[in-house]
Amino acid sequence: MENLFFGLKYANEDTNASFKKLKEVLEGTAISVKLNSDGDSNYLLFNYDTYEVERKKSRGAGRKEVCSPLPLTRGEVAEMRKTMSESEILEQLGLSRSTYYRRLKKYGNDSSDLMF
Repeated sequence: MENLFFGLKYANEDTNASFKKLKEVLEGTAISVKLNSDGDSNYLLFNYDTYEVERKKSRGAGRKEVCSPLPLTRGEVAEMRKTMSESEILEQLGLSRSTYYRRLKKYGNDSSDLMF
């Protein structure tokens, strides 16, 4: 998550209505906005996840990701690699060799994340 802070001064209640409209628009793009007061100053806090913003901006083109019938973590796949051949793992997961290695690369060494 990344944060952006902007100073904001407003003179009347019309600003509050404008803020609500801005908040609705930005939340549609995976950016959350919060109005905070700290003593005599008011400011906006913009909070966003870069991956989610990019995902919302894309048009959703391309082939959808293939899901394995068995949800497995990287640690579970590592255990399978000790007892099974690569061909057997690919057959059991229903993935191509390139997809298998792409996901190994994508999820790195974190053994708790679901990868298949």
